[in-house]
Amino acid sequence: MAPTDAPRKISDRSIEQFAGADLVREGTRGRGPLGMNAAVHALGPVLLVSASGEAQEIERRPLAPGMPTMDFIFVEAGTFTHSVGSAWEECSGPLMIAPSGLPQHVRFITPWRFLVARIATDALRPFLPALPEHARVFETMRLPERAMAGYLASVGHDATAGPGESLTASRLIVEMAGAVLRDRFGSGSPQGHSSTDIWGHAQAVIVEECTNVDFDPRALAQRVGCSLRRLQAEFTDRGTTVAGEIRRERARIAHALLRDPAQARVRLATIAEQSGFSATSTMHRVIAETFGVPPTRLRGIPERPSE
Repeated sequence: MAPTDAPRKISDRSIEQFAGADLVREGTRGRGPLGMNAAVHALGPVLLVSASGEAQEIERRPLAPGMPTMDFIFVEAGTFTHSVGSAWEECSGPLMIAPSGLPQHVRFITPWRFLVARIATDALRPFLPALPEHARVFETMRLPERAMAGYLASVGHDATAGPGESLTASRLIVEMAGAVLRDRFGSGSPQGHSSTDIWGHAQAVIVEECTNVDFDPRALAQRVGCSLRRLQAEFTDRGTTVAGEIRRERARIAHALLRDPAQARVRLATIAEQSGFSATSTMHRVIAETFGVPPTRLRGIPERPSE
């Protein structure tokens, strides 16, 4: 029998209710009894959390420091302050993006309600050369973020989804989160408006064309409408390369196909071709570099964030 102070585990596609005592076991501390509760919906590499509570100061120290997840926190109600070094920063903004492994001190000034998508970072790595390492609060939400918030709310209210629907929902959430990360963190330090246009246009074309095995940096430059040298310089300024981003997007597509139970009997050579790789060996190498595991270990094994 598991000890009573052990963290609770959540089965895939289940919805679990967490009260104050459960949250204490998960690493949350407060001054006095925790006046908060949460419902957690498990969807493959995504934990969808609906949480609410009263005005209170809490400290969240995850039981597994540095756990590889990223939180997309949509603030539906409430005002709070959070610690930034030795200072406290007040926030009523509608969105916070934060690595889950960071200890967090939060003071809730008013009753509050959050909707959170906690996503395994391995599922997000293909979208950016480097994921954000510090919490960021955004005072307004852009269109991709509003769309993500609306979809999360819809999924969170549906307790009847079957395995296939849950897998589709988790993929859509990861895609939306990747789009938000690219929009908020993918522009690096652009040198003027034209650089931003080149980067954003290039990212969109890569997503659209990367499954074409003949698509390469030169073809991308032609589609974007700039020289190959200019395109390469824009990617270098952001700490990546054109070819590397094309490989990253192909790896993301192959990763999704390999984890899809419906593709379990499809040959690896076919998966490589569908993802835009010129050879199965190239897919093996790029997936291993991107995700740290070979394609054969991905098959039929859904990723899960740490609870």
